Amino acid sequence: MSRPWNSLVTLCVGPLAVLGTLRSGWPSSTVLARAIEVLEPAADDKTPPAEALALAVDAVLERLAATAPLRGARLAVELADARVHLDLVSGDFSAASDRQLRVVADACVAELMGDAAAGQAIRWQLQPDLTHLLICAVAQPEVDALVELAGRQGLRLVSLQPEFGAQWNRHAHRLQAGCGVFSVTCGGFATVACARGGTVTAISSGSWLEEPPLPGESATAPGGLDARVDRLLASVGEDSANVGSFVLVAPDVSARRLAPRWTVVGRHSEAA
Repeated sequence: MSRPWNSLVTLCVGPLAVLGTLRSGWPSSTVLARAIEVLEPAADDKTPPAEALALAVDAVLERLAATAPLRGARLAVELADARVHLDLVSGDFSAASDRQLRVVADACVAELMGDAAAGQAIRWQLQPDLTHLLICAVAQPEVDALVELAGRQGLRLVSLQPEFGAQWNRHAHRLQAGCGVFSVTCGGFATVACARGGTVTAISSGSWLEEPPLPGESATAPGGLDARVDRLLASVGEDSANVGSFVLVAPDVSARRLAPRWTVVGRHSEAA
C-alpha cells in the first residue's frame, strides 16, 4: 500500500463546481477516488460566496476521505481563472531582486483593483526572457479557507495556482517554435496568452462565448474566442498568419464556432 506522503489530492475549484481527485503512488500514480460538488450561483449570477465554496470543498474532501485516509497527503489546488486576477507587465527585470519584483507586482494589482487590492494574496513569476512578469492575485479569505479545510483533514497544501498556470505546465510543450497562442476555457470564461520561446508575452482574460451571428453576418465569422485572440495579437504587433500553433485547453467545444487552427486538449488530460 502506498504511504500517505505518496498520495496527492487535487482540487479543481471552478466557478460553479469543485472537483477533487485522490491519487496514490510515485512516480506513476493511480486514481483512487473522484468527487464533485456543484455550487449554486449567487443571486447576482456571479461567483458563489466564500462560505458556499468552503462547504463544497469540505464535502468533496469528506467523500475522498471515505475512500482512503487523507492525513499526510499532499494537496494541490487549481483555481478557475474566473476566480483570480491575472496580469502581465513588461520591463527589464534581469537585475531585479525578489523584493523589487514584489513591489512591481503589488503596484500592478493596486492599479488594477484599487481598494480591493488590500484583500488579495499576490504571487508572481518572472518569465524566462527576464522582461515579462506574470502576476496573479486571489482573495486572501479564499486562500485562508482552503488552508484551514486542508488542515482539518491533515493535508499538506503544496501548491495553489490559477488553472492557466496548471494547464500551461502540462501542455505548453505542445506549442511549436516561434510565436504561439495558448488558451484555457472554463464555462464562459477564457484566458488567452501569446507566447514565444516558453515566455508568456501577453495575456487577456474574460468572456469568450460569442453572441449569435447578426443578420447578414457570415456564420463563419470569428467566434468570441478567436476574436479575443486576434485582438490580443494585434495589441502586441503580432500577425495571426505568423503564429505557428494555437493550443486550447477546454471541455467539449464542438458546438462553438472555432477556427480550424486550434489544437484542442481536454481540461483533465495528462501531459503527453
